[in-house]
Amino acid sequence: MPEIDLGRIDNAFAGAASQAGKVAQDAFAAAFKTDTFKVPDLGFSGFAKNARAQAGRARETASALSDRAAAPLASISTLTQTMAGANKEIDNAATATKRLDKSFEAIGGKQGGRERNSVLLSRTLPCGNR
Repeated sequence: MPEIDLGRIDNAFAGAASQAGKVAQDAFAAAFKTDTFKVPDLGFSGFAKNARAQAGRARETASALSDRAAAPLASISTLTQTMAGANKEIDNAATATKRLDKSFEAIGGKQGGRERNSVLLSRTLPCGNR
């Protein structure tokens, strides 16, 4: 299209199309220089770091509590084993006493007061008459 000359009237839009093209070209160039898929830091990485640190401290606390809670169980286990051993020894002593009573009876002696001893044992021992 040929250029139109209106004389003394200025064309306010003269060069506007070339200027718009330049602005568009600059915008495209700027857009291609940026990484549109980059995730902005919204502070979540800081939250995650704090959460990991708190979780680590919680694990340490739980481990310490577990160790402290389990410590009496070892003592109870040892006490149970000791009591079982003591009960076995009491049973062995009762069996030996019965054998002695039979031996005394066999040689003509009287029993060593087994009934009286049983009553005394039941009053003094928490595990009862053996």
